[in-house]
Amino acid sequence: MEETGTLGVRHKQWHRFVLEREVKALSVEIEGKRFEARIKIARDGSGNITRVKPEFEDVRRIASEIGLSARRVEDIVIGKAVEAYGRT
Repeated sequence: MEETGTLGVRHKQWHRFVLEREVKALSVEIEGKRFEARIKIARDGSGNITRVKPEFEDVRRIASEIGLSARRVEDIVIGKAVEAYGRT
């Protein structure tokens, strides 16, 4: 605090709850080409899948190779992941 002009600092502790997750590889076909994308799968305390999400770097790589937007590629990959793994 000697280095700052302040007379006091507020401090608050937060708790964070993190869903169980795993990463799986998924082969997807987009625009007639096959790609591998890593998919993060989040589960609740009962083991039910609550969310699937592709790794952004994989989405970006695929998008640049086929000329689609990253958003469109992400939507396609999420759809394929839901087909493959399900979601509640």
